[in-house]
Amino acid sequence: MKEDANTQWAQRRIADLGAADPAAELGQRIDPVTGDHEVVTRDALGEDLVLERRRLDPPGTAERFGA
Repeated sequence: MKEDANTQWAQRRIADLGAADPAAELGQRIDPVTGDHEVVTRDALGEDLVLERRRLDPPGTAERFGA
């Protein structure tokens, strides 16, 4: 159910941002500069649209801070 809600949200977001096709396939990547996890698609011109960006903690961060 949650995955369906996330997919629906992403499709609405793609449409809002002007992507070529609201059913466009989503991609995931790690930003090489920041190390952030990104969910991306492409707009009508073929440019990347970042739909979601999550900061990933470096490995071992949780252990160092007792999380």
